[in-house]
Amino acid sequence: MTNYINTKFLLFILILIFTPCQSFLYSNTAEINSIVEKLSIKSSDIPKGFVIGKVPEGSKTVFKDNPGFLDKTGISKVTKEIYPNGDKNKVSEIHVTILAKPENILNDDMVCYIIFYKSNLFAKEEMSKFREYIQYHSDRSILLSADNIAIFILSNDIENFDYIRELGGKMQKRLDSLKNTQNKQLNWIIKSH
Repeated sequence: MTNYINTKFLLFILILIFTPCQSFLYSNTAEINSIVEKLSIKSSDIPKGFVIGKVPEGSKTVFKDNPGFLDKTGISKVTKEIYPNGDKNKVSEIHVTILAKPENILNDDMVCYIIFYKSNLFAKEEMSKFREYIQYHSDRSILLSADNIAIFILSNDIENFDYIRELGGKMQKRLDSLKNTQNKQLNWIIKSH
């Protein structure tokens, strides 16, 4: 009987401890927005000869804004296209910035994806797929990652690799700075939408 009471008491204490933590862990939309604001491409980062692209009418069901977050439909459509066997169920948020040359503003000459995975485990699983993809496209793509965040920069033209390498360097510094300013590792568990 004593074990039964001790078990119930322990369970009650655990519920009291983890219920507030759970609500905190699953309400990080503002934190995601803040992180994207720190990591994303700034106007001063855009290489000479490029501008923020315009989303063609036919693509607005996926890309509502540029730059902007994808909704669930967008995540579902884009995840499997970004890298082979991308799993939409492991992704919480994707922020996209599309750069184009001014003479053809509807092109996607360079694209930057900031991907938030639902957990570090999911990120690790998806990073292995990403890295395999990058091996075969290392002349036109860069992948940065920290815990459950991936930054993927892709160019359609290998002649733009120097530009994406420069963008990647700036974003890596921001990612490092973000990690250094946190008291804990980057470990955002994001509520799935």
